[in-house]
Amino acid sequence: MQIHHISAVHKKKVTTLIFLCTHFTKFTHEKKGWVLMPRKKMKLPNGYGTVFRIDKRKRRRPFVVKKTIGWDLIGDKAVQNVIVIGYAKTYEEGIKMLEEYNLSPYDVSERKTTFSQVWERWSEEHFPELSDSTIAGYKACYKTCSKIYNIPMSKLRTKDLQRVIDESGKNAPTLKRFKSLLHSMYKYALRYDIVDKDYSRLINVQKHKNKNPNQRGHTIFTNEEIKRLWDNQFDADVQVVLMLIYTGVRIGEMLSIKKEEVHLNDRYIEIHGTKTENAERIVPIAEKIYPFVRARMEEDGDYLINNTLSTRAKIDNYRRTRWMPVMKNLDMNHTPHDTRHTCASLLANADTNPLVTKKILGHSGAMDLTEKVYTHLDVSILIDAINKI
Repeated sequence: MQIHHISAVHKKKVTTLIFLCTHFTKFTHEKKGWVLMPRKKMKLPNGYGTVFRIDKRKRRRPFVVKKTIGWDLIGDKAVQNVIVIGYAKTYEEGIKMLEEYNLSPYDVSERKTTFSQVWERWSEEHFPELSDSTIAGYKACYKTCSKIYNIPMSKLRTKDLQRVIDESGKNAPTLKRFKSLLHSMYKYALRYDIVDKDYSRLINVQKHKNKNPNQRGHTIFTNEEIKRLWDNQFDADVQVVLMLIYTGVRIGEMLSIKKEEVHLNDRYIEIHGTKTENAERIVPIAEKIYPFVRARMEEDGDYLINNTLSTRAKIDNYRRTRWMPVMKNLDMNHTPHDTRHTCASLLANADTNPLVTKKILGHSGAMDLTEKVYTHLDVSILIDAINKI
């Protein structure tokens, strides 16, 4: 019999009927009414696999699902190579597992890979391509996933991931990064046949957009605070704060500046940013901070800002060991990014051409055609602008 133009509702009913006919054979009447009796286990085709109960003891998943995938020659004997696909609560569930495997065979051992094991493999492959700040952010997100560390990734579903998100206590921007991390891990897992679906796509982080306990606006340094910094300018860490204010560079950009990118005589620094295309730019060195830059060029190490070992300083370490002590000692409450907003404010107060401000800060903004034509502003124009603040 052929069924034409079947609706979605009818299709569901037909599918249910086929399932019932496959697994059940008759109705029987009991005290509670008519009930379906399971059919006798049918013989499965050769090579299809097998489902059987391990023993009569009470187990959460008493049925084992196995399949022969070939033969191994051991000496003169041919021995079956049998894999365990998994364990099921019922015989019918085991049959379904066999059906899914036979429709799309996969590496059974990979399906046992836990979330933490995927993280280790994924991070080993991807971390060399990522910035220090991105790595630090991903590590912070991973730490909140402890409840699912030891669960095979193939067993995780959207509800499990959503629960981790909902209980993380992270703010909205962090949750977006969190979802990005999970999506990247699932892409990796799909490539290596660890999972067959990306459940991270269904995570809802939007519901947390107005529930941001850590959210705070960027506050610019006041004139009084800037004066306080200058009063303490002989402190090396205070000098870095002033360098951030009078260049407008991001903290990650500042810590990434190599000495070979600093042109003291020409009064500018090459910034090779990773944020946007416009982050690749030339930043003028203001006369006010020139002595600080020159002093650091004479120190050991390859970077303008080095750690105590004369190597590149890490963002998290810099915040903890150098930024926060300055803020505490000078009775201030700012993030490193506040220096960038302060620079923008100082440039605006000095009536700086908006295009010049965009070029110094590396903002794309909403450049019109005329602005895009003048992309190679003379360095002297940038220097004049920064020296007015």
